[in-house]
Amino acid sequence: MSKSPKRHGCLTTYLVFLVICAILGMLINLFGIPEVILKYFLNRPQWPTYFYAETYPNRAEWAIPVSFIMQIFSLICVIQIFHWRKWGFWGLCALYLANFILYLKYDVRPPLIGPILAIVVLYGVLHIGKENKGWTQLK
Repeated sequence: MSKSPKRHGCLTTYLVFLVICAILGMLINLFGIPEVILKYFLNRPQWPTYFYAETYPNRAEWAIPVSFIMQIFSLICVIQIFHWRKWGFWGLCALYLANFILYLKYDVRPPLIGPILAIVVLYGVLHIGKENKGWTQLK
């Protein structure tokens, strides 16, 4: 009988964090959550387009739908890492590289360091541990 893979707490915590970030990113792109928060929770209806119009003046029209699709792919990749699939890690690497290129080319923010830091942290967390190291258990 083969031993089932065991994941350590840091890896589980970081993967849950990535799932939450992907879901929040989808919600923000789909519904404009910052606008909803400003309008309904902070009672500031005069700022409804602050985040998208003023903060991202150079944003292309296709940026939000493409970002939404990228968030879906990010969620799929993280779920695949939960299922011990190595392609989930490589998919996130490709996705974050694409994000990095989009940030550079089209001035679509958040800061450039985010995608690089996310992959470095994930790679590090996958290499923590001895017998329950995540990287060696990925198929």
